Amino acid sequence: MMRNLIYGLFISTVAVACSIITSTRTKGREVFLNYKRLTEIPYELYYDTSITKISLFGNQITDIEDDISNLQNLEVLYMGRNKLKSFPKAICSLKNLKVLSLAYNDIDSIPDCICRMKSLERIFLSNNKIVYVSDSLGSLKKLEQLDLNRNSIKKLPEDLAYLAKIQFLDLSFNNLDKLPDSMQYMRGLRELNLQYAGALLNVPESACSLRFLEKIKADPSIVFPMCFLAQRTNRLVIYIEP
Repeated sequence: MMRNLIYGLFISTVAVACSIITSTRTKGREVFLNYKRLTEIPYELYYDTSITKISLFGNQITDIEDDISNLQNLEVLYMGRNKLKSFPKAICSLKNLKVLSLAYNDIDSIPDCICRMKSLERIFLSNNKIVYVSDSLGSLKKLEQLDLNRNSIKKLPEDLAYLAKIQFLDLSFNNLDKLPDSMQYMRGLRELNLQYAGALLNVPESACSLRFLEKIKADPSIVFPMCFLAQRTNRLVIYIEP
């Protein structure tokens, strides 16, 4: 258990028949409830406005109550490996959230309300069942990392290309038929994973202007434009993985 206690001062309390491990920091409180077989978020957490981080990885939670909107100081929320059937719209009210992980659930779409989460910097949604991605995702101007690997996405909204600060984009193992034509607006992009992102997927010519791009992972079926190959620099490395 000591491996999970990162900071110097730790407090243990008992709630919902399990131990809530917390870390007290100068700027807030962190709660770790990983692998506790929880079916819901402990109710008292919804009213502790000092919480800045919650980790609930590896439980059996199916939904999030609207009361989570009370946690306006929450910056990090880890809820991977739960039983969420849809993207919990209640978390769209968390305007100061910077890191969101909902990986390894059963989510099938990204809702429009995500546009309200203006502070998001990193989103992890891998290993879900996502088919639909809202145009609103493109309005997250602070987003630096987006992980959508191992879903069932067929189409990406053109507005996704307006994520000017995005640095790491993982689209691997999806069913994409095309990439946004306006990729040149992803000016900060450094790493792009397209491995098995879609059969015979074409990289648009607009990607040629991505001067900070350092690494691309692809499979043999990915089709690169001639201008892209001609403009390769020492900075860019393309990995073709079978």
